[in-house]
Amino acid sequence: MIERAGAWLGFLEESLAQWVTEEISVGGFSTSLPVKGNEDIGIGSLIGMQPEGVPHWSVAVVRRLQRKDENQITVGAEILSNRVAGVDLNYSSPAGGATEGGESALWLYSTQAEAAGEVQLLMKADTFTPNLSMKILLNGKEYLLMPIGLQERGLDYDLARFRFVVQEAASHEEPY
Repeated sequence: MIERAGAWLGFLEESLAQWVTEEISVGGFSTSLPVKGNEDIGIGSLIGMQPEGVPHWSVAVVRRLQRKDENQITVGAEILSNRVAGVDLNYSSPAGGATEGGESALWLYSTQAEAAGEVQLLMKADTFTPNLSMKILLNGKEYLLMPIGLQERGLDYDLARFRFVVQEAASHEEPY
């Protein structure tokens, strides 16, 4: 999912799997899966989703696991965002100088937060730094991201909130 969203974070090492949801709502879904082949799924695992017929990717995190029997598990996941875009992070030092970034992240679209000038980024584990601002390019605009705080730390990700300011127009880049 992250590779297809244009921001390889190193989470996805396996081939894509097709899941059929049993229950789905705005905030999450559940599905039953065979135990065999899904041994790596655990609480806090990230899931990239692309529902059938939808052109963009979504991201969710496993919040609940229940073993139905020796061959089946039920997975409950919270949808973090129904639409994501890959971005490259360029860090700024407190003195204002830019440093090399090279890190990738996912911009989690959310209408309410974006209207308030805030955004969530899904980043590699242990990469959120509370005192470093970043610049990114998205949809032809350059954004300055100022850290608000770390919302959640998973085994393989940091979910952080940033305040953003649009700085100037730049080249066009489509989100996924």
